[in-house]
Order: sequence, then structure tokens, then C-alpha cells
Amino acid sequence: MATTVKLQKIGNSIRATIPKEIAEALSLKPGEEMVVDAVDDTVLLRKRRAKKLSDLYGTLKKREGEVEHWPTPEEIKSIWE
Repeated sequence: MATTVKLQKIGNSIRATIPKEIAEALSLKPGEEMVVDAVDDTVLLRKRRAKKLSDLYGTLKKREGEVEHWPTPEEIKSIWE
């Protein structure tokens, strides 16, 4: 699923976009926090691990005390990987 993206300068930072197919495959959502690291000549980008129980369920929206979205087993597993 590898693809090439063009880097863009934004202020003092450099931005790379994540292709839609990859974002969907990893269930990435706008506003989600990611961890960026560098190992040798590789940039690593991964989902931030849950730090508290409320993070386990991501940004669940509540309406009148009812949860609109319960995480799938895959979403829960991805938090702890």
C-alpha cells in the first residue's frame, strides 16, 4: 500500500498528507492525535496509546446519555498496539 506524497512547508514545519486509502485502512480520523518519531532515516507515525479509560473509546459523542459509537474490536486492539 506504499505511495509517494509531496512534502509541504507550513510555517516552521513540514507537512505530509496521508492518502485516503491508508487513513481508511487504519481508521484514522481528523483531529486524532498521532505520535511522530525518527529512527535512522525513517519517519514513524503511529496512533497515540490510550492514557486513560476515556481515551480507550476515542472521542465518543454522547447525546442524552447514549453513546453514538461503540468501538469495534479492531479499534480497541489498535489503541494497545
